[in-house]
Amino acid sequence: GSGSQFTNKVTVNVDIFNTFGANTIQLAETSGFSTYLYDGVPVASVAVTLSSGDGIKTIYGRALDAAGNVSAFRQVSVQLDTVAPTVASVKIANGAASTNELSGFVQLELNAADNAGGSGVTGMKVANSAADLLLASYLPYDNFYNWNLTAPVGMGIAATKTVYVSFIDDAGNESSPFTDTIYYDSVPPTVGATPI
Repeated sequence: GSGSQFTNKVTVNVDIFNTFGANTIQLAETSGFSTYLYDGVPVASVAVTLSSGDGIKTIYGRALDAAGNVSAFRQVSVQLDTVAPTVASVKIANGAASTNELSGFVQLELNAADNAGGSGVTGMKVANSAADLLLASYLPYDNFYNWNLTAPVGMGIAATKTVYVSFIDDAGNESSPFTDTIYYDSVPPTVGATPI
């Protein structure tokens, strides 16, 4: 059959169906079958290594019987994308230098793009530390996300807070972390008075 999907793996598994009467299966990246990715006995699935370079890869398959009769070829396409999203930005509270929101909730503004010809940014994970980012689960990608800054927050707290975000594309390539910091300050000013 034909179809298209994304992968970040150079070696992919090709499932082979309906090989009745065939004694040889051939897979190639050209419909002329000049060079084979696989040339052997029928199997249910075979791992093949795609040619180098990102982009759409088409795998053609055909079957041969013992008399040398050749079937019409079938094809399937996959888009190879081995590059993670690299263009991204993270802004806390619209890029403000500080916040005094007692709840600790802020809005993140997130912008990410995949490489030209890439599979597209589909997910993000957000955390308050690099270690927590490694353990975080992916969420659907969105340009705006409400986030709770790391504890402690509330009245009388003053500290620099950092948010870590990484992005993933449809092929499964994960970006390096992107960060932004904001100064959390909910300490009221003090006024000194001298008796007269």
